[in-house]
Amino acid sequence: MSLPFEIPGWLTLKAGLIIATVVAVIGFYFYVGYLRSTIQTLRANNATLNSAVKIQKDTIDTLLRDFDQAKGLMQQYFDKYKELEKRAADLEDTLYREKYGKDSLEELILRDEKKRVEKLINEATNKVMRCFEILTGSPLKEGEKIDCSK
Repeated sequence: MSLPFEIPGWLTLKAGLIIATVVAVIGFYFYVGYLRSTIQTLRANNATLNSAVKIQKDTIDTLLRDFDQAKGLMQQYFDKYKELEKRAADLEDTLYREKYGKDSLEELILRDEKKRVEKLINEATNKVMRCFEILTGSPLKEGEKIDCSK
């Protein structure tokens, strides 16, 4: 379809530039509005994150204080435990001294070890003497089983 009049070329070029400029200005306006909205959202998110970071720092500080307090209480517990352990050992030593004629627990253990060693030596000596008897011609007693090769 053709127009009843003819439009000059410079006018169509000028109209195209004007339309393009108006479209660009309107697009720029909406883009600036979008950027402002994004900035507002980011500021709100930043404020939320800053408050969350502050809460986390406060929580960490509280946990560290509680940990130091618990560590101190644990040290007091161990100190008290060592003190009670020492008292128990002292009481046990006192009990053994009173029960067994004023000997300490360590002396009783040593005396018991001495008895065991004496028993082993006596048994070994008896075996050596019996082996000597057997090797010199003494007959084995009834039911006696002795190995003199060792």
